[in-house]
Amino acid sequence: DRMGESDRDYNESVRLLPDNSWVYYNRGLVMYQRGDHREAKALLRKSLEMKEPPLTQRKRQRAVVAIDRMNTDSPQSE
Repeated sequence: DRMGESDRDYNESVRLLPDNSWVYYNRGLVMYQRGDHREAKALLRKSLEMKEPPLTQRKRQRAVVAIDRMNTDSPQSE
């Protein structure tokens, strides 16, 4: 299934590029779309903290907006 494939691809990306901010950014967006807000926030925050490769300004803004939206969601999304 597609989610299983996505999970395998992510795990492979982390194994190959554990210090790559884009890996965490992209996975954070996937988890946000899946509704796993706790994991999404953690991954997006991590991507914002990492220095390499730098996220574009647009990606940084998208991550911040997504985190803000999740913070205003109901407590059950935590």
